[in-house]
Amino acid sequence: RWRGVRCFSFEDAVSCSHSAQSFLAPGERSFVRSNPWGSGAAVPGTDFLAAMRRSSQGGVKSRGRVSAGGRGRAAGSSRSVPIAAVAATPGALESLQTAHGRLKIQRKISAEYQAEVDALSADELKDYARSIALEEFICHSDSEVRLWAAKCMAEIFRIFALEAPLEQATVRAVLQLFIQQLEILRDPSGRLYQHSLALLETLTEFQELVLIFRCEGSDELLSSLVKVCLSVAKNAATVELLGQLLSGILVGAASKDIPQAVLVSLVEELMPQRKSASASKVLVSRLLGSLAQRSIAMPINDYLNANIYSEQEEEKESMESGGRGGARPANERLEAFLCVVPELFRIDPALVSRVLPKLQADLQSNDLNRRRAVTAIVGHMLAHCHEDVGSRALLASTHPLLVDRHRERLGDADDGVRLTALEGSAAMLKAAASLIEAGGQHVAGADALIAAAKVLAQKLSERSLDPNDEIRRRAVKLAAAIGTSSGAGLDLMLPVLPSIFKRVLDKKQQVREACVASAANLYAKHALPAWTEADLEEAGAMSWIPQVLCEAYTLFSGGRYGQVALLEEYIEQHMLGCGAGLEESKRALAFMGFYASASHGTEAAQRGLALLLSKKRDTHALLRQYLKARIAKGAPTQVRTASVLAGALVPREQGPEQSAASGGQEPGVGMLENLAKLSPTLDERTARPEAILMHLQALDSVRDKAVWAELEHLTDPCMTDTVEELTDHLQKLDERLRFHKLTALAPLIRRGLHCTWVLPSFIASFLDFWNGKGPAHVSDSAELRRQLATAARLVIADLPRYFPGVFSSHAGSIASHLDNSAFEEARVADAKASLQALAALGKRLQSLQKQCNCDLPLSAVDSRSFMKALLKAVAAAGADTVSTMSATRKAAKSLELLTAEARATIIEQFLAWAKEQALDDASSDKEQGQCLESRAPALHLVAAMRERPGWRQSFSDLDSEVWLEEAQRVLRPGVEQSSDVRCAAAQLLATCGREA
Repeated sequence: RWRGVRCFSFEDAVSCSHSAQSFLAPGERSFVRSNPWGSGAAVPGTDFLAAMRRSSQGGVKSRGRVSAGGRGRAAGSSRSVPIAAVAATPGALESLQTAHGRLKIQRKISAEYQAEVDALSADELKDYARSIALEEFICHSDSEVRLWAAKCMAEIFRIFALEAPLEQATVRAVLQLFIQQLEILRDPSGRLYQHSLALLETLTEFQELVLIFRCEGSDELLSSLVKVCLSVAKNAATVELLGQLLSGILVGAASKDIPQAVLVSLVEELMPQRKSASASKVLVSRLLGSLAQRSIAMPINDYLNANIYSEQEEEKESMESGGRGGARPANERLEAFLCVVPELFRIDPALVSRVLPKLQADLQSNDLNRRRAVTAIVGHMLAHCHEDVGSRALLASTHPLLVDRHRERLGDADDGVRLTALEGSAAMLKAAASLIEAGGQHVAGADALIAAAKVLAQKLSERSLDPNDEIRRRAVKLAAAIGTSSGAGLDLMLPVLPSIFKRVLDKKQQVREACVASAANLYAKHALPAWTEADLEEAGAMSWIPQVLCEAYTLFSGGRYGQVALLEEYIEQHMLGCGAGLEESKRALAFMGFYASASHGTEAAQRGLALLLSKKRDTHALLRQYLKARIAKGAPTQVRTASVLAGALVPREQGPEQSAASGGQEPGVGMLENLAKLSPTLDERTARPEAILMHLQALDSVRDKAVWAELEHLTDPCMTDTVEELTDHLQKLDERLRFHKLTALAPLIRRGLHCTWVLPSFIASFLDFWNGKGPAHVSDSAELRRQLATAARLVIADLPRYFPGVFSSHAGSIASHLDNSAFEEARVADAKASLQALAALGKRLQSLQKQCNCDLPLSAVDSRSFMKALLKAVAAAGADTVSTMSATRKAAKSLELLTAEARATIIEQFLAWAKEQALDDASSDKEQGQCLESRAPALHLVAAMRERPGWRQSFSDLDSEVWLEEAQRVLRPGVEQSSDVRCAAAQLLATCGREA
């Protein structure tokens, strides 16, 4: 009996099948018929057994012995018999397949109708089992025959409840047959794979392989089974079945002693040099995890200690004896066992509990290689958090001394040990950040790990100053990796990140490149999303990154250290969000955040930002000039005549007429040379200008109209494209450059494009923020509107001198802030910003009109109201002499934005106002005091208007003499005037070209 199944003969099963019909459900009656073997089939009995015997007759008997992997023992004999030495017998396969089908039917009848057949004889079924277990079947040369024989024996074992009527030697041979047939699972595409998988399912369900422990040499069979199972683990389904099969067997064996060979197989499967599939390692992890709390933990600890530390003693003896032959293999084996320790620790700490104290001592070992290897594995073990964290304390809390010893390795004398300890410390920091992010502070030992991580963050900052440049580079990369891993990781590292990224000024190029890339990725991960969502608090915590990179830009460009093109690319893509698929308002917020952050940095950062924008402006202007000439000509600007091409080997003769006509060089070469000088790649000391010039000449010779059309469109300073349209144009240009093999010019073209930084559609968002309107996609608050207005004011005040084209159409909105402000406390700041922006536009209006046909920005403004707004702005901005002088000059430059008639009208009104303020001597004392306050601005304004080229004709000779006399009178000795008025008079006198 086994699981309630009773055994009976096949012949009696047929007789009871008729009575069983009445007990079957209608849907099940088709299963059992008058003849359960099928219509026309003979009833199994002596005739069938005779047929089985006849099918095996004539076969060639065994001719030798083979190993246990391919042979077993003969049925009823203790001698080894060859599993695959019997020749193919006709009809053997068909007989076994028929037998397997009948055995399945017999098992089903036995399970469902055992009460009806309780007293039936099983003698014939026993004979049936012995006939299948014959050597002719289980040792057949055909693998398919052996597989079907195994499937039949599995069914027999199930029917007999593991009490098959076979001798022990035969059972051993059958078990070997089972193990051999499982090897078919190595090839999932094989013809017999599904049959072997079905055999595995049967063996797993009924655990028939526990018969191994009843056989002689069970250790050998169990070891062979484990090795085969590990070798055939290929996918998740197979691993699940194999795991159930082996765990059931090994758990039963755990009460005794698991063979040493099995432990060796399981442990060595985790070694790194083994080319094992990941599925087999998963299988080993499951098995060891299920056995860890049993008696298997102690043998594995002893096995590891014996192999790790016996090698140490052997190596010491070898060194003392002067032998070196086996040192390398011993070291490799030692490293393999050391790598197994963290794998076993991840499965269950009990598997290495006796190894940890020795590892702690090895952290101070005199053996450099051993100290380095132990430092590596201890770091990863300290950083590991088990899945069932609620029941297991973290290693940092149970072994605090291990944490201290590992942290000491950050100051080790060896570079390799320090680098290894750095990697382990970074892993611990990531683990602590993950715990905080997941809210796992309640986990046993989490406090100890988090406290250790805070100390390690400071140590990581110290390693960024390490004498070894590779350690400095890794410290920067690891700090950025921890910061980008999560918000909690950023909070852990934020106190030390600014000091770590100061290494962007390192003397080693690889360290500088690592700093630039890591800082840009860190900003893109946290600061860019924060700015696009107007989360100014979180974004402000990362404001040091634009400052550091702009400061580095000054050094890279001025010292020709290189990485300038890389820095510009990272700023454009990771900080401004170009190519990130952001909408206009979010792109505007991203640019505003970058510019505001960099502008509030150190003086070096502000210089770097100004240098970056000025180079971009100059490159754009020169590129636009070249494109205009190239498109107008419709052919290469550099003329290649026959005489030019003929002088390849000898100096080319050039007559005086040719030299005078071309200025000593070929036409178009000067423009290309000037453009090449602005390439970012020339900011390296090893750069070759002729290489850039060669690429520009290749571009000049391109006759693809699509290239020139895209370049002309993208460099248009007054373009009105949206972000989506801009992205399409950039992709088309990139495709054309790749097609013509001109990607080397990408840094130069990137520098020459304004549209990748600022689009005219962004200015509307800037003005909305300046007017006190918050972003539409975020919650509104008064403090948020005030902060955004401050940042927008800064951007609008500074950018028109670099990107005048994008601001020209918004000059009227900017002018409205001369005497108007959304916040009363910012009225003066708004007036200064508006004056500065209008002055920058007026100064660059003529060059802008040459590049594109744009209208005068303030052509429709009312002249009288504009004059009053300018005077109010000058009065508000002129707190002292210098600021008053600057304000009046900016007011004069702003008049360039008007039409000629409107400008002449306002100049007359300004002169009339100035005469009223500075030349009226008939006022009362109170009025005279008021005039004295306005006299200096009036004189400054007159001087500013006389400085403008082409404006002097607006002054009549009489007016000029009057102002000259007034300036001379103020500067005469003995005349009591304030210093502001005297300075204004001196400026006016200087513009007239006279001396006092």
